[in-house]
Parts: sequence; structure tokens; C-alpha cells
Amino acid sequence: AKPFNGKSIKEYMSLIEELNAIKDTTSISDLLKLVLDKSGYEEMLSTQKDEERLENIAELKQSIYDLEKNSVENITLSDYLAGIALFTKNDNETRKNSVSLMTIHAAKGLEFPYVFVCGLNEGVFPSSKTKDIYQMEEERRLCYVAFTRAKEALFISESEGINNDNSVRYTSRFVFNVDKKLLDYKTELDEEWIKLSKSSIESKENAFENISLNSDLKIGDSVIHKVLGKGTILDYNEDNTAFIIQFDNIPTLRTISKGTQLLKVSN
Repeated sequence: AKPFNGKSIKEYMSLIEELNAIKDTTSISDLLKLVLDKSGYEEMLSTQKDEERLENIAELKQSIYDLEKNSVENITLSDYLAGIALFTKNDNETRKNSVSLMTIHAAKGLEFPYVFVCGLNEGVFPSSKTKDIYQMEEERRLCYVAFTRAKEALFISESEGINNDNSVRYTSRFVFNVDKKLLDYKTELDEEWIKLSKSSIESKENAFENISLNSDLKIGDSVIHKVLGKGTILDYNEDNTAFIIQFDNIPTLRTISKGTQLLKVSN
């Protein structure tokens, strides 16, 4: 279906009447699918690459699927909405003086008077699994989501120590991305520690930039290495951080980091 935008009011009303006529005889999951297909809403979000709203739809689909799977009776839309309303009311009444612990993904679209974001260290947030500049930007976007959940005050914390891979746990780059004038430090960071943290961050960012230079290379491409000469990319290593290349003048395969400058040539 094409996006519903721009269609006439008559068509819009017809869709509502059509869905209303079957709402009590159709499963909630099927009804949701019809709404998304006939309105073109999900297709529109995909076209616009609105990942946040698409994730919200995916979570709604999963919650409905889990409800239907675990229910011994057929649940109508009216039952579902009544249950959600009751849950929300009870939730508000019993959690007036409590702390909500959740992932950043689960917090999307929500706001709280006070928000605590813990573990702002390199290797934690951003994650040590971040392998290139694109994944780092996704981590940065998640950090923005976390920070902007707070209405009154945001508390951020980090801790020194050693990561699971035995690397030093430096302060997260996301702390330094905030204007210092906006931060009220409980414990001021040591200037030498700040230098070490920023130096480590800069080193990683330079590696990301080098990797992005080879982002268009794929298996089968012919490349030139400034020392090893011409070769062909045959595969990637296990964690996708290096190319496995057969060079023309070397009998054995070589593993070359994606951060190494390679020139792509025509076959």
C-alpha cells in the first residue's frame, strides 16, 4: 500500500468504518497488520528511515503477540485496550515513590523528572563492541535519547578501573561532548586523567576514520597495498575488522586491518 498521506477524507472514513466492522471478530495482531498495511503508515516510516518509530511498532507487535500466545481465550481489541488502561492506572498508583530501572531503548518516548545515566566510560558506553564510525554514531544517538529523558535534572556517572578486555576504563567521550558550563561536578576530573582519556578517544576515532576509507570494499575487489602490492579480497576475519587478501606476489593469505589504506583498482 502507498502511504495514506494525501488521500481524501472519504477514503479515510471508509477505512475507519471497515476496520470498526471487524474489530470484535479479528485478532488484535491481524487488526494491527491491517491498520499498518492499509494506512501505509509503516511503509512511510521505512521510506523516511524513522528507526525510532519503527522500533516502537515492533515492540507493540511483540507485546500483542506475547499476549495472544499466553492467553487461553481470544482477546478482542476492546479487551486489550481495557487491560492496558487498567495496567496503566495501577502502575501509576503503586509506583509513586519508586525508581524505574530500564534500558535506553525502553525509555524512548518517555520523560522523568530526574534521570540517572550510569557507566559513562569508554568500553561501556560507548560499547567496546563499537567497530566503526557508523556504530559510534548510533551509540551517540542512544546517549542523546538517554540524556533528553530528564525534565528537571540529569545525573551522569563514570567509574575508573579495568574493562573486561583488560583495557583502561577511561571517561566516556559523551561526557566531554557536553559543554562543561552545563555540568556541576560532584568530584572534578583530574586534568591529567582528562588528557589520557581524550588521547585514547582520539586514537580510536582516527582508527574509525581509516576504516571508513575502505567501507566500499567488498569480497572479490582488487586492491593495492603500498608495500604488498596488488591482491584480491577473499573474505573478512571473524569479527569483521580485517580483510583476508590473496596478494599476487605472496603465496600465503594475509589478514589486513580495515584501518590500513587500500586502493581499489579495476579488475
